[in-house]
Amino acid sequence: MDTIQSTTMSTKHQTVIPANVRKAVGLIAGDKLYWQVMHKGNDPIIIAQPAPRSWAKKTRGLGRDLWKNINIKTYIRTLRNEWEMQQ
Repeated sequence: MDTIQSTTMSTKHQTVIPANVRKAVGLIAGDKLYWQVMHKGNDPIIIAQPAPRSWAKKTRGLGRDLWKNINIKTYIRTLRNEWEMQQ
């Protein structure tokens, strides 16, 4: 969907998200949106991004490879030695 659509802001500063946009993104009533204003030169660009319905599902496995090549026992032992030296 590369078409541009327009909506009108009401006196209460509300607008309607077009149906095809809602369907394309999978928005349903009650979903939250994150809003961001960026600038391209002097022109403001408004970005609306759907918030994850579940942060647990969104971030699952995020640091999966973080400890991949680290020996955890050695790492903990090193930290404990550092703590003992500081005391």
